[in-house]
Amino acid sequence: VRVNEIACEYTGYTRNELMGMEALNILAPSSRKQFLDRQRNNLKGRFGSDNVEYQIQKKDGSIIWVLLNANYLYEDNRAVGASVVVHDITSRKKQEQRLIEKEEKYRQLFENSANAVLVIDRETGAVEDVNTTAVHLFGYEREDFSKLTRHDLFIDHEDHDHPVKFSHVDETGSFTYHFRWFEKKDGSVFPGDLYLSKFFSDEKPKYLAAIRDNSERKQLEDQLSQAHKMEAIGTLAGGIAHDFNNIL
Repeated sequence: VRVNEIACEYTGYTRNELMGMEALNILAPSSRKQFLDRQRNNLKGRFGSDNVEYQIQKKDGSIIWVLLNANYLYEDNRAVGASVVVHDITSRKKQEQRLIEKEEKYRQLFENSANAVLVIDRETGAVEDVNTTAVHLFGYEREDFSKLTRHDLFIDHEDHDHPVKFSHVDETGSFTYHFRWFEKKDGSVFPGDLYLSKFFSDEKPKYLAAIRDNSERKQLEDQLSQAHKMEAIGTLAGGIAHDFNNIL
C-alpha cells in the first residue's frame, strides 16, 4: 500500500499507520458492507462503477464522505490491485442533506396545510401536485389529478360572475381572490378564497394555488340573508296591516 500526504490529511493517520491498515478498517461501519459486496462482485468478474462514494472514519472518530476513483490492475481477468484517487466530498454531501431536509420540511408544510394546495404548470395548466386536503375537497384520487388541468377545477370562464384570471398573477407575482367558485369530481361547485402565486421550478413557470373552502360560511351568509329578507317581509306585512286598520 502506498499513500500520499493528502490521504494522511483526510484520515488523520500517519503514512506508516495507513500503510499497515486494511482498507476495510479505514471505512466507517456504514460503508463496510457496500465495500465487501463490491469486492465480492469484483472477484466474480462483475466489475462495478469505478466511481464510488464511501464514508471514511478518521483517526479521531469523525466521519467524512469521499469519492473513490479506482483503476484496477488485472491478472487472468481478476482484479489483483488498484490505484485509487480519493476526493473529499463531505461539503457536497452535507449540502445535499440540507437540501433533502429542507425539501422534507416544505413537503410536510405542503401536505399538512388546512387549505387545499395545488401546483399547476403555467404553460399547460396541468395539475402537477396536490396535498391531502385537495384530495378530500375535490373528491378525486391523488393519481387522477395528473390527468386534470386547472380548467377542470377552477371556474374561470369569462361569462361567470367571479372568474379566476391568472393574468393577474403573471403581472403581480401573486394575487388573492375572495369568493371564487370551484368544481368537484361529482360536478357540484363550492365557493372559496384563492391565493395564487407564481414561482419557477427547473426554470419553468408554475402556479401555487391555495384554496380555502368557504361552503359553511356561504351557507351561513345565505341563511342570514334569508332571515333578513323574512324580517323585512314581516315588517312590510305588519305595516300594511296597520295601514289597513287605520283605513277601517
